[in-house]
Amino acid sequence: MYLKEIYLENTGPISKCHVKLPFDDEGKPLPTVIVGPNGSGKTIFLSYIVDALMEFAKRIFDDIMPSNGLSTPFFRVIHTRAIRSGQPYSLSFVHFKANDENLYYCEKSGKLNSATYSTDIKSIFTPVWNWETEDNHKDVSINEDTVKTEMKKGAYAFFPSSRHEDPVWLNPLSLEVNMDATVNRRFNNRLYKPIELGTCAEENISWIMDVLFDSAVDVDIIQKLQKGLVLSSTEEDSWNDSFALHRSRQNIERILQAVVQDRQVRLQPKHRNNLEHRLSIQLGNGLVIPNLQSLSDGQSQLFHLFTTIIRYGERTDVNNSINLSDIVGIIVIDEIDANLHPTLQHDVLPELIAMFPKVQFVMSSHSPLFLLGMEKRFGVDNVTILEMPEANGLRVNDILNLERHLNSIKRQNTLMKRQNDVLRTVPNLLF
Repeated sequence: MYLKEIYLENTGPISKCHVKLPFDDEGKPLPTVIVGPNGSGKTIFLSYIVDALMEFAKRIFDDIMPSNGLSTPFFRVIHTRAIRSGQPYSLSFVHFKANDENLYYCEKSGKLNSATYSTDIKSIFTPVWNWETEDNHKDVSINEDTVKTEMKKGAYAFFPSSRHEDPVWLNPLSLEVNMDATVNRRFNNRLYKPIELGTCAEENISWIMDVLFDSAVDVDIIQKLQKGLVLSSTEEDSWNDSFALHRSRQNIERILQAVVQDRQVRLQPKHRNNLEHRLSIQLGNGLVIPNLQSLSDGQSQLFHLFTTIIRYGERTDVNNSINLSDIVGIIVIDEIDANLHPTLQHDVLPELIAMFPKVQFVMSSHSPLFLLGMEKRFGVDNVTILEMPEANGLRVNDILNLERHLNSIKRQNTLMKRQNDVLRTVPNLLF
């Protein structure tokens, strides 16, 4: 399931924008980056995509939106205050496609007659073109079986700008990871993959321990092979499974290597009595980071964001953690460059995104360095940059020229301020 297009009108600072998401010749999604100054509507744009995913999922799974006593809880609350100033309504459509099936979302706030409202997109969104003139409205048109299948097998997640991972010094009790090996029960009406993720370290660490366990090879099998003995069919199956699942561990370590910028990094599990250091990081120079929680805030956020994509993608098919190119889904990230060093923005982020060629990334950013890195990694024509509030297409050079212009103005303002300061001191010098 992929996002195909989004239409927004009179919402927040956005007067009107209609975006068709890009795909390559093979049908793989190309990354899209939303840019613009603060208050230009970047988060609003992303919120409609997330709200659509929430509305799809909550009709099938019981663990998507807590009701808190509400009969119909919303991720995006419909409110007239969200209507663009001076306008009588806001109208929003989102269109997804799963194979040959179309899925739609609509939200309307304020006063608008669907019968008299004329637009060239009406034919596209006919299945959700059914609102009342006076009432607020939210509706979707989906095949529930399709959504259930797609969301179970794929990675669909939203990482808000408020995301965080607790550092090791904050509170040791909050960082204990449940290493209980008992089987968790699974129910058909639950997804077990929250769409909005403010933090995900605890779940990831427990999952990583499972990956390390699955990829471990029986010592007895190794000894038999060293002695040249023939394995039984059961032992041979175990050996082949462990060998294949070792690639899952390597994929997690590839993300960690990129984040800490050390190609020799390895995850090192410790014995079960060593709770706080159960999973340490062995650096290439021989030094050891005691646990994953000891990573910096930016490193931790980056590592857990991309390992979550693997964890979500392999929920129903462990082979997806072996072959990352098979993971599909939609990942929405607000302020993807937050808390990241320029090297991580320019070099590492594009490489991590490229590890998931069938995942559709829709992100907002304030960083020209990140955009430069994306164009360098994917090519100028394979990255879409949209400037809010109208979602106009941009190239990185356009942004850099604007940055130079703004810096020039700032330098001129600084020079004028200094000159004024000097002039103010002249009368005092005369006396």
